Amino acid sequence: HVSAGEYVENIDFTGKDISLIGNPDNPEEVVIDGGGDGSVVVFSNGETNEAVLSGFTLQNGGNVHQGGGVYCNNSYPNLLNLIVRENMSASGGGGIYYSGDRESLISMENLQVIGNQSSGAAGIMLYEGEISISNSTISNNSSQRDAGGIWCGENTISTFDNLIITDNDCSRDGGGIYYINHSEASLSNSHISGNVAGAQGGGLFLSCWENEDGILNLHNCEIYENTGRSVIYFAYASAQIDHVTLHHNISHHQIINLTNSECVFNNCTVSDSRTGWFIVQAECSTVIQNSIVYNNDIWGLFPEQGELAEI
Repeated sequence: HVSAGEYVENIDFTGKDISLIGNPDNPEEVVIDGGGDGSVVVFSNGETNEAVLSGFTLQNGGNVHQGGGVYCNNSYPNLLNLIVRENMSASGGGGIYYSGDRESLISMENLQVIGNQSSGAAGIMLYEGEISISNSTISNNSSQRDAGGIWCGENTISTFDNLIITDNDCSRDGGGIYYINHSEASLSNSHISGNVAGAQGGGLFLSCWENEDGILNLHNCEIYENTGRSVIYFAYASAQIDHVTLHHNISHHQIINLTNSECVFNNCTVSDSRTGWFIVQAECSTVIQNSIVYNNDIWGLFPEQGELAEI
């Protein structure tokens, strides 16, 4: 256990499956400051899920390619009760960077990932492997390219539950969450709000152009007050959207943009949004059932190419 205080250092677990515990009930009391030079905490020597990091504020990591706050490569620690704030990286994962495989699960719970910056994937960058993130807030992160909040990349199997993804921004696609060529993704019981994308997917962006077997299950989520050319963007995707509410979003062109995708919207509500079209789709199969669309400042439904399988 680590006593309350502020420590200026960089920590490397060096393959040791140990538990490093600060104050899980109040992580602001135990601060590890990376001094702007290096990742604050590193796991890169095969640490297993017996390794635990809990109860710290990790701040001021920088001058690294990836993972200003936490850098995790082919290791599977439990990251619990952490504040990861005001870190920077050059290319991805300003707050947290993870790359692994499907042999083991990495778990992140009760995190606050706040105010991090990167040229891409400012909050959390996930690349390959199986990942669980729950009961966490990802907010006020800023990316110069894609993925203001979370970047969920190639060959990932991700389970996200009870997340607040808010007030993140990026210059290109995916203000809140950016999925690219993932394998399986589940996002449930979460709020996506106030995020801004310079291009597509102010709230959520998904493209599986290199992995058309990738699937997303979006359940019981609220998506509101996001801004972008679209609020939700799916390309070459298979998605099941169930009990999702979209409201008070601002889109420059359409609320939902679908390209070469198969999507089912069930028990959804879209209201009080400003945009051009409700849905723009090209070469898609789309089902909309048991859903309500009302009080939007929109031109209407614009299918372009493909067909609406059911409304």
